[in-house]
Formats: sequence, C-alpha cells, structure tokens
Amino acid sequence: MRIELEEVSEIVPPAYNANNYFNKSRSWLHQRINGAVVNSKPAKFTDEEVKTLNFALKDIAKKIGSTKVSL
Repeated sequence: MRIELEEVSEIVPPAYNANNYFNKSRSWLHQRINGAVVNSKPAKFTDEEVKTLNFALKDIAKKIGSTKVSL
C-alpha cells in the first residue's frame, strides 16, 4: 500500500487525510500505510478504513478537478 500511495503523499499531506477523513493523527495513518508493529502486531487498515481511504482519495480528486482560477 505504501508504494501505491507514495506519489499521492507528495501531493496531499497524509496529515490532511488522517485529520479530515479518519479523525486520527498523521502517525496513525503512517503506521497503517507502512505496516508498523504496534502492540506486537503489524498495524493495518480494517475493511471499513480502506473504504474510507478510497472515498478520501476520490473526494480529493473531485475537489482538485473542480477547482479553477479566474482572472
């Protein structure tokens, strides 16, 4: 998952997704993306959290795609 999200992380800070879509900290999101060991177990997303992450990515894409600058 880390590789899939690498480029997106450069465009949209992970803290934005963590705060706005999960109400969690940036470190919480990084732990799951990177599979860090937490309480002796690898951290991973639940099925519901994967759905939330996919929604977040689509929602951000929609917001960026509908943004335009007027002169």
